[in-house]
Amino acid sequence: MKLMEKQRDAKLRYCVIGLFILALVPRICCVILRPPTAEGVLTRLNDSTDYDHLAQKTLQGEFTAPSGEPTAFRGPTYPAFLALIYLVFGKQNLSAVAMIQAIIGAFHCLLLKRLTEKITGSRSASWIAGLIAAIYPAFILQASQILTEVSGRFLWILVLLILLESSHPLKKKGLLFGGILFGMAVLNKSVLLITLPILALWLLRTFRVIPRERIKSVCVYFLLPVIVVVGTWTIRNFMVSGKLVAVSTNFPITFAHGVTRYNYYAMKWYGAEGLLTVPDNFQELTQMRFYKNAREEIEIGEYYANRAKGYIGENPGFFLRLTIRKLLHFWGPFISNAPAQRIIALLSMAPVLLLGWFGIVLSLKEKGALRDYALLVVASSLSICIPYILSQPDIRYRVGLIDPLWIGYSGFALVFLLRKVRIPLPGESSDPSPEESHDG
Repeated sequence: MKLMEKQRDAKLRYCVIGLFILALVPRICCVILRPPTAEGVLTRLNDSTDYDHLAQKTLQGEFTAPSGEPTAFRGPTYPAFLALIYLVFGKQNLSAVAMIQAIIGAFHCLLLKRLTEKITGSRSASWIAGLIAAIYPAFILQASQILTEVSGRFLWILVLLILLESSHPLKKKGLLFGGILFGMAVLNKSVLLITLPILALWLLRTFRVIPRERIKSVCVYFLLPVIVVVGTWTIRNFMVSGKLVAVSTNFPITFAHGVTRYNYYAMKWYGAEGLLTVPDNFQELTQMRFYKNAREEIEIGEYYANRAKGYIGENPGFFLRLTIRKLLHFWGPFISNAPAQRIIALLSMAPVLLLGWFGIVLSLKEKGALRDYALLVVASSLSICIPYILSQPDIRYRVGLIDPLWIGYSGFALVFLLRKVRIPLPGESSDPSPEESHDG
């Protein structure tokens, strides 16, 4: 019996290693074939340029704009990540950044596999999710980008996994670690801050302990670490700007862009007439903030955000139509770029979105933990999408934080469909039902 268990464990280890290699190889190939270069990536109007600049300033013990004055335009986690790589592999070594992101992306597939098994109770679904994540084109291409998506996706899935693993039974050390990582994730992707009350309420509802212990555990071991990590940065922002800025000064100006001139989509959909006048290059205005200081970043952002709010009052019909179109774009499988990219996006994203929603609906129809996990995923994902729909709903923002969860539920839906047509699954005999896995 012990020999059979050892053989099974060895086989499982080999399968996990195989999944890691399957995910790593295309990412490494992408980095080799499309290596990020300073000439191609660090252009004047590019997010990557900001992160590179802040990383170099971090190594100097500063967090300042090119003007030399303190900035709150970006959160500090990703610049710190770049700074650490620069410290080890050399300043502005973008190839090293891409290679490390490729490795992180491969580990993310393993985390997603485990998270899928946790939320669906199906080992088969978890393996399918891991395989999809390993070959998902959007994930592969992001490895060579000097952007927050890879690190953000890794931290977000890791936080969810730690919190779920710490909820049954209650593990205070896990909550503490999850709170610290969540704070770091927020300082990497500020939009995650909106999910904090959802995670806290879900934990309060989930813990199987007396109410007093439940409240104490969530407040002390989860919320307090988040407050300390994010609060420290907030205090710093207040000291350099005189105003309360939780993570970054980024949103007001992107909100103004989203309302009045969402990139070129608004122009394409509705034409230029009636749109609020902003600089011809919409990114020019964004960069004007970063090249000054935190106080001026806030003033410029508030000025244009107030103009945008006035524009909404004057043009409610246009704002409603534009918001609906942006909602469809955010959740759509289309990327407006080269024809080949549109086809690849359609063939990969559309099945994931459709199957993911189907898997979520299946879970919501069940009782117990299966439905609870689905509610957590839906509530957090919908809350994440709201700021992007109001500002600039680029699909890559969904890919970073929402697509991994939908891939997990895609695996769950595929297992359901394959069983309906009586197609046997590898290891199905040892695959527990969701109800058994979730304690009935």
